[in-house]
Amino acid sequence: MPKLDCPTRWCSLYDMLDALLKLRDFCDHHSGSYAELKLTEEDCQWINCKLKTKKIGTPFAVALLDAMTEREKKLLSNDAFVFAILLDPRYNFLLTAGEVKRGKNYLKQLSISQQKSKVLDNNEDQTPKQTTKNAY
Repeated sequence: MPKLDCPTRWCSLYDMLDALLKLRDFCDHHSGSYAELKLTEEDCQWINCKLKTKKIGTPFAVALLDAMTEREKKLLSNDAFVFAILLDPRYNFLLTAGEVKRGKNYLKQLSISQQKSKVLDNNEDQTPKQTTKNAY
């Protein structure tokens, strides 16, 4: 039975990540059929870092782990960052449906903003320049 994250059990996330690392060969073998199973070396390093930091258990390690988790949350609250992840096929499968929608909305807003900017630039180019007459 796979270990899953349970919000009422503090260690369940780390137990799940530890089990995932132990199943890395399985994930690599089946990632051709299931893209969401693809684990990059960076993914494994990040997971290992979190697991090793948790195992240390000192107040500093706990604070560091909390800071890492908080940083992940802050990054994922930034629409531009979510959009960048959406564009990266190595990581876009990690996004939730809501984050995918936010990333797509960000692209739409960026496109609209760029179109408005082009219209304003074209209007400024077409506006006749007023010349001042020499009063002498």
